Amino acid sequence: MIQRVQSLFLFVGAVLLSLDLFIPTWKWTSGTDGITLDAFNITFQLGKIVTTKAFPYIGLGLILTILLSLYIILQFKNRSLQMKLCLLNALLIFGVTGLIYWGSKEAASLTLIPAPGDYTIAFFFPSLAVMLNLFAMRAIKKDEELVRSADRMR
Repeated sequence: MIQRVQSLFLFVGAVLLSLDLFIPTWKWTSGTDGITLDAFNITFQLGKIVTTKAFPYIGLGLILTILLSLYIILQFKNRSLQMKLCLLNALLIFGVTGLIYWGSKEAASLTLIPAPGDYTIAFFFPSLAVMLNLFAMRAIKKDEELVRSADRMR
C-alpha cells in the first residue's frame, strides 16, 4: 500500500500540509511591531503587547486535506475512487491556498503602514502538495491502465 509511488506522493503532500499547521505563512514586521498569520490565528505584536485574533479557516482546511490525503492512501483497492478523491483533494488544497491569501490580505489591512508583508516558505507548501497530488493521480491512472491491459490479455 505505502510502497506504491502514488501513496508516497500523497504521504509527502500530507506531510507538507502538516508542516503548514505549525509554520507561519505570512509575516509583517516593522521594528518591534509585527503581524503573523498562522493556521489558526492572526497574531499582533505592538511593542510588548501581543494580541491574537482567531482565524481558524486555514487550519480547518489543512486538517481536512491532510485527512483526505491519508484516506486516499487507504483506498488502494479502488483506483477509480482514488482518482476522484485526488481531484477533490486538489480542489480543496487550492481552496486552502485561497484562504491563506485571504488571511494575509485580512492581516495586511490591519497594518497602519501600507507596506506589504512577506510570505514565508510555508505559503508554497500547498502548491507543492497540489503538484504531488496530481502526480499521484497520474500514477493511479497508469496503474488502472496496466490492470485493464492485463485483463484483456487473459
